[in-house]
Amino acid sequence: MNNVQHLLKLSDEYQVKGIFEQCVKFLEHQPKTKENVMTILMLASLYKIDNLLESCYTTIREMKRRSILKATQQQALAQETLQNIMSQRFERLETFLESCILNLLGL
Repeated sequence: MNNVQHLLKLSDEYQVKGIFEQCVKFLEHQPKTKENVMTILMLASLYKIDNLLESCYTTIREMKRRSILKATQQQALAQETLQNIMSQRFERLETFLESCILNLLGL
């Protein structure tokens, strides 16, 4: 993963599109786990790789709160990225609560 981070930085800085695209493909095909998702999210955010951002957020939505907190403490994420993570968590919680209430009311 470190090699990809360095290659992304250099290929972006020197506008070497072919290497940049290969790094993006590598990251897209990496399984997103609680151990690596914040690193991939940080790179996707930094280089504005939207489809990679979405796949990271999909993984994060399924993570437990403690795992998210631990992972975010290990990675220097932008404030906007942290807000997006929390916003998606709140949205998931609201959807779950709404469905529970509807089930309780028999609707």
